[in-house]
Amino acid sequence: MTETTQTTKTTEAGVVNFFGRLGPAIEELRWEAQRALSALDQKARMARHGTTRHDTAERIVERVQEATVSFSKMQSEGLIEDRLDRT
Repeated sequence: MTETTQTTKTTEAGVVNFFGRLGPAIEELRWEAQRALSALDQKARMARHGTTRHDTAERIVERVQEATVSFSKMQSEGLIEDRLDRT
């Protein structure tokens, strides 16, 4: 094998090794970018509606409380049967 052939093979191996290492790094960057875009999109949606995460959490709690009251009312009116065994 000549010195030129050996140098070419070494260079090719280096290029392959470089791209072999570059692939996972690019994938991680792509994942981080998608995550950042998702977070920005969520913030933009909340800004359009004038809400914050705290407001959203409060709204969820209110809806659960309303649903609990509605369920209790429907149950007391006999519209929903209590199927739990309470012995």
